[in-house]
Amino acid sequence: MKEEARMKIVREALAGIKVGVLARIYDVHPESIRQWVRDRRDSVPLEEIPMTDEHVQELQRLQVVEESFHDL
Repeated sequence: MKEEARMKIVREALAGIKVGVLARIYDVHPESIRQWVRDRRDSVPLEEIPMTDEHVQELQRLQVVEESFHDL
């Protein structure tokens, strides 16, 4: 996976999307994402972390839906 794609996933994780959700969406092992976040979190400027981006809102919605199905 290219560094640009990894950074996109890192920014989404830092925005609050759960690693498990990102792992399923991007077909990446969750531990890989956790390692990318640990390695890169200090190098991501706050203005690059999506806060109200539509994509992040959709991922958060998906996260809620998955959690509700998991609770069934």
